[in-house]
Amino acid sequence: MRTRRSHGERHAGRRRPLAWAVVGASLSALLLALSAQLAFADVTPTASFIASANYGVELPVQFDAGKSEDPDGKIVRYSWKFGDGSEGSGVAPAHTYAATGTYEVTLIVEDDAHLEAMTTQSVAVRKSQKISFTSTPPGAAVVGGATYTVEATATSVLQVSFSSGTPAVCAVSVSTVSFIGAGTCTVLADQQGNNEFAQAVQRQQSFAVGKGTQNISFTSAPPGAAAVGGATYTVEAAATSGLPVSLSSGTPGACAISGATVSFIGVGTCTILANQPGNENYEAAAQQGQSFAVGKGTQKISFTSTPPGAAVVGGATYTVGATATSGLPVLFSSGTPAVCAVSGSTVSFVGVGTCTVLADQGGSGNYNAAAQAAQSFAVRAVRPSAPNSNFGGHASYNTRTGAITVNVTVSNPGRFTWRATFANGKFGVFASARSKCRHGQLRLNGKCRPAAITFGKGVTNVTGAGPVTFVIKPSRSATRALKSRAGRKKGVPVSLSLRYQSSLGGAPVSHTASLTVKLKG
Repeated sequence: MRTRRSHGERHAGRRRPLAWAVVGASLSALLLALSAQLAFADVTPTASFIASANYGVELPVQFDAGKSEDPDGKIVRYSWKFGDGSEGSGVAPAHTYAATGTYEVTLIVEDDAHLEAMTTQSVAVRKSQKISFTSTPPGAAVVGGATYTVEATATSVLQVSFSSGTPAVCAVSVSTVSFIGAGTCTVLADQQGNNEFAQAVQRQQSFAVGKGTQNISFTSAPPGAAAVGGATYTVEAAATSGLPVSLSSGTPGACAISGATVSFIGVGTCTILANQPGNENYEAAAQQGQSFAVGKGTQKISFTSTPPGAAVVGGATYTVGATATSGLPVLFSSGTPAVCAVSGSTVSFVGVGTCTVLADQGGSGNYNAAAQAAQSFAVRAVRPSAPNSNFGGHASYNTRTGAITVNVTVSNPGRFTWRATFANGKFGVFASARSKCRHGQLRLNGKCRPAAITFGKGVTNVTGAGPVTFVIKPSRSATRALKSRAGRKKGVPVSLSLRYQSSLGGAPVSHTASLTVKLKG
């Protein structure tokens, strides 16, 4: 399109006629009137127009002179000459050319002061073309469903391009239409033209798109060894719509689910349900389930109480505590009944040694029995206050055998060590007292011999407090001495030494006693 300046612009600066007369006026009045006339001088308008880009035979060309202007007034008339012998008026007329070619279009504008302006442009009119769809739109298009291949031709035989007029409903890639939302899909067909053909009028093809169907698939494999209280399982599932899937437990007695985490609470079959309710573009999906077995869980026992550090026989009891990971109650028993006894959770101490408390949980319908747990600690004897080995009693003898019977009473368990002796020589009369024999010996018949001869000795264990009796039988030497004195006035003087050590500790206690043993003659 070619533009040139109008001839009418030569009238720029033309004044409006002003009638005035001066009768007997002074020169100053005349100058004032002349200035007023000059102040009313008019400005020529400017002519300008544009034409639509589609110049095709039998296609209307749209002209627009809206950019024309008059600085000091308004444009009151638009006159058009379209170059093919036709004329028109108005600010935005449309004109259809019957043949191809280049046409000189002239616009003349006139303002309210009757001043005119003109401009001319060249319009090249090309061949027109039309677009026709040659493919039938789908009758059952749905979101996410099968695509549609659109086809259209132009009478120019030039290639037609496609686009979506409803991008929220459908998308177009070259000639493939895919469906992304429910509603009406509008496919636009365009042909931009070339040097020979003008741009074609855009054509549309519209059709309905319904809600799509969707399927749910589990993408995680179920656990092969699920157990009550065991490791959790992270379940995963996806819908073909891409919408989020909600998960729930269909067997709340066997398993529970939080988010996507499945925990196991009972033996049986766990069923996970997957749902997708749909939205404005997709129908609800059919519910899917994933099922697997849940076995009995394992459990462990842990002691929660600290064993006593100073347990003593007969002392303060100990309250034992333990828990099982199953939450089931734990039972206690004594593994060393001679040292400690257990009643419920109370441990009492009955003997010196190592006390072992056993904890058991026998299992249930959901848990296997737990491995036995044990807690061991030392139990010591009570350390009594002194004297700690008291005993008292008396000794007597049998006149027929010479055996000495000792009767004593003790206050706690322990051990007696005893020894009875009588003097060598003439049974108490020491000979050669000034001999050179070592201490504890005397000289008899030219030899050093023990000054004291053992009447009897031994050990007696005592298991508890109370009376204790033990017998000291005479040795061979003692029996000969007793028989040699049988029937005489004097018997054999015997010295008795007792030593007692309490099993509860403390220092030993020693006692001595003397008696004369005499057999009947």
